[in-house]
Amino acid sequence: NVCNNKITYEVIQDIRREAFAKIEILPLKFIDGHSHGELVSRVVADVDQFADGLLMGFSQLFTGVVTILGTLLFMLSINIKITLVVVLITPVSLFVASFIGSPQMNFLNAVCEVEGNNAYLKVADYRILLSEERAKKLIDGGYAGKEVVMGIRPEDVSDEATTRAVNMAKVKGTVNVYELLGAEVYLYFDLCGTQMTARVSSATTAKEGDQVEFVLNTDKIHVFDKETERTITN
Repeated sequence: NVCNNKITYEVIQDIRREAFAKIEILPLKFIDGHSHGELVSRVVADVDQFADGLLMGFSQLFTGVVTILGTLLFMLSINIKITLVVVLITPVSLFVASFIGSPQMNFLNAVCEVEGNNAYLKVADYRILLSEERAKKLIDGGYAGKEVVMGIRPEDVSDEATTRAVNMAKVKGTVNVYELLGAEVYLYFDLCGTQMTARVSSATTAKEGDQVEFVLNTDKIHVFDKETERTITN
């Protein structure tokens, strides 16, 4: 605990020192355009929240490492062969579990609309602009005006507050289920009558019943032929 507290204190001290140095060189126009309370909150309250998360993370890391080492030593003292088998099988089990435990890809029926060299996927009232590479494949494949299936994985769907996507499309949906899984949260929501899943950071402020603006990473969209189920773009 002493070690965790010391590391956390030093990290937070460095962050606040750098934040204060940054504020000192900001133009007066920026400072006048933001309330004093907002700037103070960034340096004090936000950093305090980060410190709490950092301290909890270090504590869980230390506890986890000690637990694993203790378990291995205990198993070795009982039977070395079984311990080696468990150590070898565990990575394989984790690899398989990552596929079994992950929610499936989100699928939506869409219509391909083409305007010049641009291609859009029309999903109800939303028009999603595709990248040049994906647009070219759809145009060359003669899918203009045809129905296709759009697929996107839960990790490529996020709420606006936690997104890091560069190319994105925004949609709105109502959160039906909030599922906390460690450092991640699964948000299940309805989009145009279709159940969707978003895998977001636990820092999300969304909760059940909220109308949330979700962001789709358009660089990660998959498009499938509706009749043959053949992959057009991925």
